[in-house]
Amino acid sequence: MTVAGGATPDVDFQLLGPLQVLRAGNPQPLGGPKQRAILALLLINRNRVVSMDALIESVWEEDPPPAIVSSVHVAVSGLRRVLSVLSEDARPILETAAPGYRLNLADGAYDLARFYARRDVGVQHFRAGRYDRAATDLRESLGLWRGAALEDLSRFRFATDFAVAVEEERLVALQLRIDSDLICGHHQEVLAELTDLTARHPLREHFWAQLATTLYRLNRQADALTCLRRLRDVLDRELGIDPSASISELELRILRQELAAEPMTIDRAQELAATVGEPLVSATAELVSSWGAVFPVFARSTRIGRAPDCDIVLTQDRVSRQHAVVTPTQDGLMITDLKSRNGTFVNGQRLADQRLLADGDVIGIGSVSLTLRAPFADDLAAH
Repeated sequence: MTVAGGATPDVDFQLLGPLQVLRAGNPQPLGGPKQRAILALLLINRNRVVSMDALIESVWEEDPPPAIVSSVHVAVSGLRRVLSVLSEDARPILETAAPGYRLNLADGAYDLARFYARRDVGVQHFRAGRYDRAATDLRESLGLWRGAALEDLSRFRFATDFAVAVEEERLVALQLRIDSDLICGHHQEVLAELTDLTARHPLREHFWAQLATTLYRLNRQADALTCLRRLRDVLDRELGIDPSASISELELRILRQELAAEPMTIDRAQELAATVGEPLVSATAELVSSWGAVFPVFARSTRIGRAPDCDIVLTQDRVSRQHAVVTPTQDGLMITDLKSRNGTFVNGQRLADQRLLADGDVIGIGSVSLTLRAPFADDLAAH
């Protein structure tokens, strides 16, 4: 029996951590940094052709040697020697396809695809009110992560840009898993985790809201209010902004003692949803360019940049390979700058990190302007 795409059933390509290829649990030799980087780029774009030019630009960046094409051929030949023994059918895992190469790989042999599949099952359980099953599936999906994506290739800009983009998706899944645990009444179990998360991600309001809710439900009202005051201080100091309306509402409900102190039960899920945000939204928004092109905003995430693996590929001036990502979150559509060289702008203001978008916002990506059409975005952000 073979896995569609040529790989044997016991082969596993992994990039949610250091890049590795396992066969029957044993790591396979992948060669030096540039050879590994080529494999990583092909893996990110699996089942799609990556051109020779894209490989050169991503792996050698601004310093390609005179015989660069020969260098790519040598690296690809080395990868073929490794991967050829991992295929059981006539179609090779790595094949030449004009104008470059393609890595043929089924979902089951790729850890990122398995993460998405298991996470999506968890989201479906959450929306259906099966919160214990949602927590289990989301926890399993998050368990596939062994560290930062492609952390052993952080010297390559494409790898760090990709890692930032998929880290955002990991954090959104983590938020929903904690929501599920809180609905099921596991407040004490998540307390230490949330304390750590707010320290490591001080600008993510959702973690602070979850922590404050947890503290209150553990009969620690004063600590819950102190938690939200700390959030206000952080946002004011770092960004010069106030918390969202949902945080202000949560603070008021705690002051009025309107949150029940007893453990949450399944039938009271709506109270928690109103307190710490809605579940993941299925975005049906679109971005419209100044020349009239319409780009969809996907329910998972939408990466914008010059790289061929981006969902919206822009080749204009001052656009970075991985420039920004738009992600549906519990609070609405969030745009995150992926450490682009020239920055990401919303309505003329440069992003410090990320912010929620509203219908009609104009996003500046290099020399390109994209207008968001999302009639529901304002309503989402207000929850």
